[in-house]
Amino acid sequence: KEIALLKQMQQAIQQNIDKKAQNKEIELSGEYGTYTVFYKHLQRYPWYLVNMVPSDLLWSDTDYFIERTYILGVLICCLFLLFLLCFWYIFYKNDKNLKKIAFTDNITKGNTKLLFCIEAKKRLQKEQKYTIVSMDIEDFNIVNDVYGNQEGDRTLRYIYNVIKKYLTQEELLTRSYADNYLLFLKRREKQQLLLFLKTIIDDINSFNQYSKTKYYFSIACGIYDIEDNSLELTAMIDRANSARKLKHMQTM
Repeated sequence: KEIALLKQMQQAIQQNIDKKAQNKEIELSGEYGTYTVFYKHLQRYPWYLVNMVPSDLLWSDTDYFIERTYILGVLICCLFLLFLLCFWYIFYKNDKNLKKIAFTDNITKGNTKLLFCIEAKKRLQKEQKYTIVSMDIEDFNIVNDVYGNQEGDRTLRYIYNVIKKYLTQEELLTRSYADNYLLFLKRREKQQLLLFLKTIIDDINSFNQYSKTKYYFSIACGIYDIEDNSLELTAMIDRANSARKLKHMQTM
């Protein structure tokens, strides 16, 4: 059996050599099984180095390693995708938290002055007339002194929500600082605007409509009608604040 196999191997190698075949691998099949033969010519001598391995043993191991390599590659890709997903989630969460800190007022839960200014600048790029109103709750510290800071914060949030429900989607509102609010409004006629602000103030003070001991907030407003949209927004706000300090709804 072995001799027959060696003769067949010799003949196959000789045929390959005669054909000057580039392939140095031969597969032999017979009643004794299937073998894979590898041969290499030794340069200095007319000899050949021959290795003969049962094909089922050779390729079964090869298939095993190919399968394991494929599985390992898939696992590495999954781990890499998982890493990217975790990285994206952490980035998204941190970005969301930063935006919340930067753009959400911790008392009113509404827009901060930073977001107010960003959105106002976008609107000022349009060919439309706007008005900035500075609204200040006078002597608001009495609320904090009598009822405490927690009740004061609740009241500031209440005032913010009352004002907001009167604004259109195009208009903006923020608590600028302490008990001061800024409104960015579409231009209205003077009397119409004064009536609009009076309606808001009346609604704010309606909270104690049925209280035995009534307390009404005194609210000072300053109005600045924007004529030049290219003017710095901070300058516009300063002018509205200056008008408010003159009190009684003075308009610059």
